Amino acid sequence: MDKVEQLVADRYKTIQIPPDVRHAMLGMLDEEFAALHASSETERHQLTVEKDPSKTSAAPASKPTTPERSRWTCSKRSKTASPASSTS
Repeated sequence: MDKVEQLVADRYKTIQIPPDVRHAMLGMLDEEFAALHASSETERHQLTVEKDPSKTSAAPASKPTTPERSRWTCSKRSKTASPASSTS
């Protein structure tokens, strides 16, 4: 069984995702992680308020919902985006 797994792993090393598909996938992942981050921040705030009702006025900090890394990744991708993907 280990031989089969190694052959599959070796095959996957040779497969490359086309740049336009890669760009689309990274965009979807960025959006999904941003949504998860925003959801967890909202839940964290709600739990904080439940634990200590005096903190009701302390709304979640007004920061962007996307983490630093996501914004960097997006700007990096836009520099390397193919002309076909930048026209949409």
